[in-house]
Amino acid sequence: MRQTKIVVLDQGPDLALFVHPGMLTRLALWLIDALRDRMPNQKDPPKRKKKGLPMLLACLNEPKQRYTAVGVTASPDFGQVQKK
Repeated sequence: MRQTKIVVLDQGPDLALFVHPGMLTRLALWLIDALRDRMPNQKDPPKRKKKGLPMLLACLNEPKQRYTAVGVTASPDFGQVQKK
């Protein structure tokens, strides 16, 4: 879990908005893009490829007392595309 970013939203006026998985996914992708600039450049050995940046977001659904969770993996560099 050291390489995974975990974000839990459990307070705030807009929790009802982020209970929907689509909006939570958009927030996760936006956070990955914002954090990509702030993360230190890691020097990998030449034979190893950079791994994606996994992030897990969870948002509390207050009426149901349950969490909606979304996991997202994005490329470590802008414009990098990986084949499926």
